[in-house]
Amino acid sequence: MDNTNDALGNTIEFGKTYGYTQSSNGFSTVTIGEALRFTPKGYVTIKPSKTVGAIYNSVPTERELSKSCTVKPIHLFPVNQ
Repeated sequence: MDNTNDALGNTIEFGKTYGYTQSSNGFSTVTIGEALRFTPKGYVTIKPSKTVGAIYNSVPTERELSKSCTVKPIHLFPVNQ
């Protein structure tokens, strides 16, 4: 059975706002958006509303938004807006 809980162990609620981070070669990105649905592989489709990124410890800058992205549920954390 696929995991349907976020990083805090709460059940993913569609329509709610979640965030996740990625880091590669010193560049970190934070994406916040609305959870839309589960994919057939058990990932969550997110509609991004804000994405920021920074190299190492520099000041974050806004990044171009994608139309949607898919994320493993364990990587998501709830965001209160």
